[in-house]
Amino acid sequence: MGPLYSAEWLGANLERVLDERGLTASDAADALDIARSTVGRWIRSESFPTVHYLAHLCSWLAVGPDELLGVAP
Repeated sequence: MGPLYSAEWLGANLERVLDERGLTASDAADALDIARSTVGRWIRSESFPTVHYLAHLCSWLAVGPDELLGVAP
């Protein structure tokens, strides 16, 4: 059985949620106090946030981790 989520799903879902809220990767980076390039790597599926940053990102965007990770409830 493969992974339940992937960096590709996170990247696509993060980009979609940011767009739906009229936010940018820079806005996310500022909210999380990290480099804009880090958020860009997440969106491009080049890296994956730690659990710490995933939790803060979900809280800031007011979404559950299932939505960002693409996991069906």
